[in-house]
Amino acid sequence: MNTPLVEFVGAGPGAEDLITLRGLRALEQADLVVYAGSLVNPGHLKRCKPDCECRDSAAMNLGEQVTAMSEAALAGKRVVRLHTGDPAMYGAINEQIRALAEKGIASRIVPGVSSVFGAAAALGCELTCPDVSQSVVLTRTPGRTPMPKGENAAAFARTGATLVFFLSTGKIDDLMTALMGEGGLSPDTPAAVVYRATWPDERILRGTVSDIARKVEEAGFGRQALIFVGRALDAQGGASRLYGADFSHGYRNHLANEAFDGRCALYAFTDKGVVRAKEIAAGLGLPAVIHSTRPTGAPDVVHTPGETFDATLSANWRQFDAHIFISATGIAVRKIAPLLRDKTSDPAVLSCSESGSHVVGLTSGHLGGANRLARRVARVTGGQAVISTATDVNGLPAFDEAAAQEHARILNTDAIRSLNAALLSGEPIAFCGPRTVFDRHFAGTDQVIYTDSPEAVTARHAVLWDAEGTVPEEVQHLEITGKSFVLGVGCRRGVEPLELRLIAEGHLSDLGLRPEHIAAIASCDVKADEPAILELGEKWQVPVEFHAAARLDAVPVPTPSAKVREKVGTASVSEAACLLSAGYGSIPQPT
Repeated sequence: MNTPLVEFVGAGPGAEDLITLRGLRALEQADLVVYAGSLVNPGHLKRCKPDCECRDSAAMNLGEQVTAMSEAALAGKRVVRLHTGDPAMYGAINEQIRALAEKGIASRIVPGVSSVFGAAAALGCELTCPDVSQSVVLTRTPGRTPMPKGENAAAFARTGATLVFFLSTGKIDDLMTALMGEGGLSPDTPAAVVYRATWPDERILRGTVSDIARKVEEAGFGRQALIFVGRALDAQGGASRLYGADFSHGYRNHLANEAFDGRCALYAFTDKGVVRAKEIAAGLGLPAVIHSTRPTGAPDVVHTPGETFDATLSANWRQFDAHIFISATGIAVRKIAPLLRDKTSDPAVLSCSESGSHVVGLTSGHLGGANRLARRVARVTGGQAVISTATDVNGLPAFDEAAAQEHARILNTDAIRSLNAALLSGEPIAFCGPRTVFDRHFAGTDQVIYTDSPEAVTARHAVLWDAEGTVPEEVQHLEITGKSFVLGVGCRRGVEPLELRLIAEGHLSDLGLRPEHIAAIASCDVKADEPAILELGEKWQVPVEFHAAARLDAVPVPTPSAKVREKVGTASVSEAACLLSAGYGSIPQPT
């Protein structure tokens, strides 16, 4: 047998179309509706069934209301108690719920749009304004219902919060006097009164705490009006950072120290871990695969039993740019230990607690991007990124991190350790290269000194970034080139050179790259005489490499094409040529 039930439904501030869909459904299905006739728009009752009994509670006391609702509910009828606004604000519902419970009747609350927000919409303002007020106090002046000790308008005014007063227009003169006196508000503090918000006869008065009482008296406002006080009403405060171009959060991230663009594998070991993994994957917005040792049945989660986990991780190790463990750090460390080879080539590995409170970068903090990814994941989970690399801890711009952020390539990775060590010890380091790169990463570090040419270096350490020339023999240096990518190209015969170049540059732009990042262009040897490809290499001043179709066809690629093989003799042109020229999976020439 179903438990008898009464639904307390918020009707909204007044307008018929501001009731929620859930509240509307409750009205449409009700057999009895007890409504606050003095406040609720009677238009809502038109939604009820023809045989629904509608009773105005204005003339009923608490006992009469409870009797009417309980008798109907116990008789198996659907009962709705219809309140104005949202029942949670001055709705006097607690005593009704208790009385119904004593009769064995359950209660369910359907929220509604509060008159506070209907009135704020009418005022056309945001009640919270950066640098002005980030809090809203909903309160009232004392009447037949006294205010608890410590809750008074003046005390709330001293906080600087936006104040909203219910049931107070009859005492507005005394209220404004208290706000300016004991509350310390300046007489020019903005104030507004909204009468019958969202109703057809809605009216708005604007002024300040020094004159709003007079305006209300002249207008003849009585009940059903809300009073607003606070600097946020004039909308002259600072702009919110939430949508600022320089503001980053989990779902919109453009900060250089949180940039990460690779493929991610996530590993969860509990149901809670799976939920967290899904949150992270959605927040990152990157290509991602979630693995769970527990079967979930979810189509977006790969079930990876514990006995096959190590094999799966090993197979994934080079296929993904980052591996994120939703687990204790110890689990991640033990699992990845057999796979680690070198800090310059290992993928990024992170450990995130199931709560999301801490995200630990474990490997490849700089070149692999683990530190940046940890910060980004922490922003998604609302947690804290735990970064332990020495340069980051000391607030110094590591050279390998700068290279990674600039999509550059370090040619002598064995020198990374000594150059970063010199940075940590405070030794002077010469920088020879693009001034824009220096300004972005090293201008704020006094010990890194911009030097026009390698020959002019006098320091014991130097960074050569696309710099022509050689440093003195005794100078230990790190050599970096911005040309770190190969562009694979395939095109139809006779394509216009300008068309190909615009498409190529657009593709690079989508990836955050520029032609200066391209070290070579690669294609199939059947395109060796294609003017558009040759002209692209000439325009960008990079070499163009062509590979035989048979060699290209032996390269495993993500998206092979039977149609391309039919025309060219290989299942892939752009992808395979790009991989070969970049040195991935080099395959001997077929004999």
